Amino acid sequence: NRVLIINSVNLHDNARYTCIGTNIAGELSNHIDLQIFVPPTIQRDPTVDSVNVIQNHHIALTCKA
Repeated sequence: NRVLIINSVNLHDNARYTCIGTNIAGELSNHIDLQIFVPPTIQRDPTVDSVNVIQNHHIALTCKA
């Protein structure tokens, strides 16, 4: 009867964990796969809030997510 507590979970904790119970009658194990999900972020240039372009010209807007 033990508990594994992971404080401040991060991507390095993404793994398969094994719980092993033993007594004089034998041994039993169970696997738990821990998957860490990270919310998406958007990287933007803080110096650019608006862009002007002349009609019929080309423009490329970049969004890094």
